[in-house]
Amino acid sequence: MLRQFPLVKKEKKVALISISLCLLLSCLVFYSLAPRASTNPTSDSQTDLEKAKKLYLFYCAGCHGEKGDGLGKAAEFLYPKPRDFTKGLFKIRTTPSGSLPTDEDLLGTISQGMYGSAMPNFNFLTVDEKKALVQYLKTFSEAFQYREPESSVPVINEPPATPKTIEVGRKIYEIMECGKCHGDKGKGDGPSASTLKDDWQIPIKVRDFTTGIYKGGPTNKDLYLRFTTGMNGTPMPAYVGELMTDQERWYLVQYVQSLRTQTPIVYTPPEEAFIKCSKVKEEIPLIPESKIWNKASFFEIQVFPLWQTDHPVTGVKVKAIHNSQEIAFLLEWDDPTCDTSFYKVQEFRDAVAIQFSLTSEPGALAMGDKDHPVNIWHWKADWQSDLSRKFVLERFYPNLHTDFYWFQDDPNQLKTYLTGQGVGNLFSQVERFSSVEDLNAKGFGTLSPQSLKAQNVKGTGTWVNGVWKVIFIRSLNSKDGGDIKFSKDKRIPFAFSIWDGSQNDRDGQKYFSSWYYLQLADK
Repeated sequence: MLRQFPLVKKEKKVALISISLCLLLSCLVFYSLAPRASTNPTSDSQTDLEKAKKLYLFYCAGCHGEKGDGLGKAAEFLYPKPRDFTKGLFKIRTTPSGSLPTDEDLLGTISQGMYGSAMPNFNFLTVDEKKALVQYLKTFSEAFQYREPESSVPVINEPPATPKTIEVGRKIYEIMECGKCHGDKGKGDGPSASTLKDDWQIPIKVRDFTTGIYKGGPTNKDLYLRFTTGMNGTPMPAYVGELMTDQERWYLVQYVQSLRTQTPIVYTPPEEAFIKCSKVKEEIPLIPESKIWNKASFFEIQVFPLWQTDHPVTGVKVKAIHNSQEIAFLLEWDDPTCDTSFYKVQEFRDAVAIQFSLTSEPGALAMGDKDHPVNIWHWKADWQSDLSRKFVLERFYPNLHTDFYWFQDDPNQLKTYLTGQGVGNLFSQVERFSSVEDLNAKGFGTLSPQSLKAQNVKGTGTWVNGVWKVIFIRSLNSKDGGDIKFSKDKRIPFAFSIWDGSQNDRDGQKYFSSWYYLQLADK
């Protein structure tokens, strides 16, 4: 028998909550007065922390800041904002509301990333490196010096989902007024949604349950833990004690999962972050549908949005092949709209890029750094359109005044007077020679295209039935100093980025992956 929900009147429930909060705060204040028992760090642990600090400054400080305050150089480009570690408030935990996370909780976030946010996974690091990072992160907040994390909450077995349990979950959703924030249909459009802020008074976006994408993971157990532990630092509370029983939380989970309009993809990262580049004997055609790609395996790569959107791209499928002369990559991802125009200020193109580290160890994900420069291949859908047909601006701006004619031999139209074309600016050329731009960078604000003569990456893309397929091809051994050099004797760190024009993606507003390692096969 399912119990009648709720067991207590709403007024009594509010009183109980107030009393419980007072008792909880009293206990926390009393407990915080007594520092934890500690021992002097050993030389080994101190050495590990020093190594972890270097890793943190290398891979984490760009977003979270050198002091762990969430004010890294990239913070202004991110939404939601990076976590401020100094407050000791962490969203994704298995511990009760208000408690610190366990080491395993922090390790899980570093290893898996946070779905639907700009927090990627760091599986290119070793397990020991990630564990050392956990210990270093804890040095930013005094809370870890005075309090031990509480034990992880127990997770009882989930009852079988039936129409009856889902209906009970719907009633719980209504009684607990979840719709005020998440909306009656779970689309994140409730009347309070636009007023919500986090503990730093930054407006936050309410989760749309219909997408099935959650920061802590998409499984039923993941949702059960969010309802049980809450999300520290946000308005999302924990539903425990008199508010909701263990069984009722499962019913709520089952109802919320029933609101999904699509099944979320769970990405399994390649083992040790390695992606194999298969060897073929044939010439590699610039055709995404070529049967030659059947000789390579797909690797599913999860991508993370720098700016949260309602309908995010979640991943890209990657194949890589070489024939000892050329190397090629095939990238596929879902996109319901084909955005190839970049002629109106309110329109943005679809695009995809591969970023290669020019050093054996990966640098900062944000376009490398001064010690780890990167080579970027950037395919653009509008450049692809330029290759296949001439765009006439009068089509978009019928009242456009024409004062320049390419077909006239006029001294005023010499390159002396066409400064962009004169210096080889790719955007000033009369015609395109490739849909791919070859660039280099050494961190924020350093992105630069290679010279016109050094543009040696070919590419093409096709969009069919809501799927982009894009090919990149380049000679295996390029002599250009800014180009990545491929070799079967070394692993090559590389990563991916995607822009969705229909979501207004451009420049730094995009999706990106973590680092992976490319390994060329001998046969």
